[in-house]
Amino acid sequence: MCVMNFKRRNFFKMICASPLILLGASRMKTFANVALTESDPTGQALCFKLNAKSVDKKDARCARFEPSQNCANCQLFQGKPGDKSAPCTIFQNKIVPAQGWCSAWVKKA
Repeated sequence: MCVMNFKRRNFFKMICASPLILLGASRMKTFANVALTESDPTGQALCFKLNAKSVDKKDARCARFEPSQNCANCQLFQGKPGDKSAPCTIFQNKIVPAQGWCSAWVKKA
């Protein structure tokens, strides 16, 4: 009888914990699929642009910009060659476009 109660107790613990685990996993996926915008506070601080062609070098935050630089050839871009967008580690894995740019750009090794 005691063994049966122990198993029942564990079963109910699992049932109670399962939704919390699933909720946490789904929130992580949702967060990773958020696209970065130019109005994002971190993006603004790092002169993030959705398209590198719109970078204004006169802006002091963007002074490091070179026309050959974009998210696709940055070390922080987590996409594969040819991906149109991918997560960026500097922006907490928010999605950035391959043609974008920010002042945290680092040449891909």
